[in-house]
Amino acid sequence: MRPDTLHVTLVFLGDVEVARLEALELAAREVTARHFELVLDEVRYWEHNRIIYAAPGVVPAALLQLVSDMQCGLARHGFDFDRRAYKPHVTLLRNARYGDPLPEMTTVRWHVKDFAMVQGGGPDYRVLARFPLV
Repeated sequence: MRPDTLHVTLVFLGDVEVARLEALELAAREVTARHFELVLDEVRYWEHNRIIYAAPGVVPAALLQLVSDMQCGLARHGFDFDRRAYKPHVTLLRNARYGDPLPEMTTVRWHVKDFAMVQGGGPDYRVLARFPLV
């Protein structure tokens, strides 16, 4: 993954009609959440989708609250979204085939001060709007 595409997905929506983007932005603006630190300290491999990713050993309560608040806002505005258990991660490598134990990773401390509405996927992402955390 290119450094400019590294991210943690809060809520995955899939395809959103252009006519619904304004409602999506409104749902995000309605969220009031606190800034927090995300500590990525584990590297893992998902064999079923062949990605190597970084993850937090402990998920911050503020991140879980942000995701919950975003999901509630999206539901209020009539959006359908992936409701699987939330597992924050940063994809590092796609199409990986890895059988050996992964090396330990250097801890990354990410000071999360905002979140974004992003369009795209795979190698290309475009930030449509940013929303500050308090």
